[in-house]
Amino acid sequence: MHTYGVMAGAFTFVHPRVLFAVTVVLTVFIKFYDGDEFLQMSAERKLLPWNVAAVTNWCLTTSAPGTRPLRCPRAHYCTCVSISSALFSSADRRLLFAGRQQSIYRPSSSSSRGAVVVALLLLLGGIEPNPGPLSLRLGLINARSAVAKAALIHDAIQQHRLDVLVVVETWMHASQPPAIINDIAPPGFLAIHHFRSDGQDGGVAIVHKSELKVSALTFVTDPQAFECVGIRLSATSRRINIGAIYRPPTSSAQGVAVGSFCAEFADFLDEFLSLPGEPLLCGDFNCPGSTGAMDNQLDDVLSDRCLLQLVNQPTHHAGNILDLIITLADANLVSNIEVTDIGLSDHSLVEADLNLCRSTPATRHLKYRNIKAVDPVRFAELIRDQENFTSPPGDVNAFADMLDESVMSVLDVLAPNGTRR
Repeated sequence: MHTYGVMAGAFTFVHPRVLFAVTVVLTVFIKFYDGDEFLQMSAERKLLPWNVAAVTNWCLTTSAPGTRPLRCPRAHYCTCVSISSALFSSADRRLLFAGRQQSIYRPSSSSSRGAVVVALLLLLGGIEPNPGPLSLRLGLINARSAVAKAALIHDAIQQHRLDVLVVVETWMHASQPPAIINDIAPPGFLAIHHFRSDGQDGGVAIVHKSELKVSALTFVTDPQAFECVGIRLSATSRRINIGAIYRPPTSSAQGVAVGSFCAEFADFLDEFLSLPGEPLLCGDFNCPGSTGAMDNQLDDVLSDRCLLQLVNQPTHHAGNILDLIITLADANLVSNIEVTDIGLSDHSLVEADLNLCRSTPATRHLKYRNIKAVDPVRFAELIRDQENFTSPPGDVNAFADMLDESVMSVLDVLAPNGTRR
């Protein structure tokens, strides 16, 4: 990203009249040179970065005929700063002109607070506040015990520049000391856990940067066929509900049939989708299909709720897609999905970008008919002239189809389709 405007440090020790002088010089170049042409000329002559003090000294000793030069009552010092190209390529240059005059704005030689404000507005015209990060990097991994792999998880977060990491099968328990439970999060990160209440293995955690605005989600549904933990991630323009899921395989002691899991998972989805914000589900579902995709029963549960599974590469050493990322079918939330074997377990690391900026919704054109303008008498006359009245077919289904076509053709005459945004 470009850093717009002039460094703020140059404003601190500069007299207002010096700001006037710099403004005049900048605006004159904008007036007589195209922005790109001027920057190219400046680069060839090595004029950037400019020495603001030199420009100011030139302006203080040079003035137009009939005006007295600007002078400062005492010496002031400016450092050498770089001026962004955005200041010259700004599309809106109306601030360069004051009132109805046709010449470039030029402050008067007398002191004026209004002139100071206008000069500052001219210089600040290219400055844009920092909108924050435009995307976050999400990771998903089945660790197969994170108890002794904290250092490897830290390396994965650092090397892949992850902001949020979902870890399933942590094999951690609430009875373990905080030094072990919290060791999964590197410095600058926090971890939210869900521990398996009975038995061994299992466990789900979400590791996230401490600077992110995150809160834990609570669910009324108490699933028995799978484990889950959720967080709400609040960004500038989006609120994302992230749910981490781990379903034990059917062959394990805690596993159930895929059909039983899907029935319970459907109830959980109904609650999860009702939460304010955009849904994002990820985890190890252990529901491979016969052709490498996920099981048809899980696919039906997702499609019935307009959800889409996005991972299309094998995530397990056996060649199955077990680790899934699921969002709404029409959302632009997830992009740039990558699957990388980092040697942490028999599962690969799944990475994706979370887009925090909402896209501008596309303009929708709706079709409508002005049914109120239809004359019933005229409508009945036209319907009687249709083929389904003059020579109706003997088959019921054929008659229904012909009646539908007749009604639509009559409406096209009496109330044609209109469009609106």
